[in-house]
Amino acid sequence: MSGQLALATNERATAAAAVWETLPAAVQQQVTLALARLLAQLVEGERDE
Repeated sequence: MSGQLALATNERATAAAAVWETLPAAVQQQVTLALARLLAQLVEGERDE
C-alpha cells in the first residue's frame, strides 16, 4: 500500500485510503514543506534542551 495514508476511526480499526495521490502536486508540495518545517522545529527544540 505504498503512498497511502491510514485513517483510523473510533468505531473501526484502520482503513487504508489513497489520499496522497489524489492531491494536486501544489498541495503535496505545501504539505511536504509544512511537515519539513515541523520536523525542523522539533529537532531545533531537542537541541535547545
